[in-house]
Amino acid sequence: YGDGTGYCGDQADVDDTLCPEGVSGCVPASNDCTACDESCEYCQCLGCSAEKCGVNDCMTCADADDELTVVYGDGTGYCGEKGKSSAINIGPMFYSIVFMFCVLIFQMM
Repeated sequence: YGDGTGYCGDQADVDDTLCPEGVSGCVPASNDCTACDESCEYCQCLGCSAEKCGVNDCMTCADADDELTVVYGDGTGYCGEKGKSSAINIGPMFYSIVFMFCVLIFQMM
C-alpha cells in the first residue's frame, strides 16, 4: 500500500475478488466477507462476524446509476439511487426521539 503497510503471510490465501487493492479503501487481507450484498459491486467488512456483507458494507455499487452513501470510516456504505436513499438508517434518530419522549413524560410526572 501507499502508506508502507502490506501483507503478512502467504498472499495466495488472500481473496481479493470482493474488494481488490485497486479500489480505494479496500483491504483484501482483512476483509471478512465471503459474499457481497446484491446492491454492491465490491464490499468489505473489517472485523465482522457475518460471512455475507450487508447493505452498509459496499465499497462500490453494482448499479452505475446508484450512488454510494458512506456510513463507516473505512469508506463502506450503502448504494441507492442518486439523490434518494434505498436504505434508510433510522436507528439513531428513532432512539433520540424515544429518549426525548421519555424525558418529557418523566418531567410531567
